[in-house]
Amino acid sequence: MSEDQLKPTDPGETMPGRNEIVVETVQYGPQPMIMEKDVPVPISDGTELFANVFRPMEEGKYPVVIAGDICGKDSIHKIYAGEMPGGITLRGYETLVLPPKSVSYSPEIGQ
Repeated sequence: MSEDQLKPTDPGETMPGRNEIVVETVQYGPQPMIMEKDVPVPISDGTELFANVFRPMEEGKYPVVIAGDICGKDSIHKIYAGEMPGGITLRGYETLVLPPKSVSYSPEIGQ
């Protein structure tokens, strides 16, 4: 599929687990990548935060950039279309986006 045919993925179209998405980047235009949604990350007080992990489409091991966002991780691939995670992931990094504890998704309450 050519770059002109790629349509950016709306965050509402993603489901927990592995998603193949398209991110609109400032530098490179629309680009495909993998997003793993709601990956549980335990923290020291026993709470689990649910992160989104963005990685290049090609299989492999990549260095990780950890980012946080108080606006919510589920719209992050639209908010940070320029650098995080779009441009960073295209440069060969995985991006793990964690929300603060107060806004993290919880399976118990469904938010």
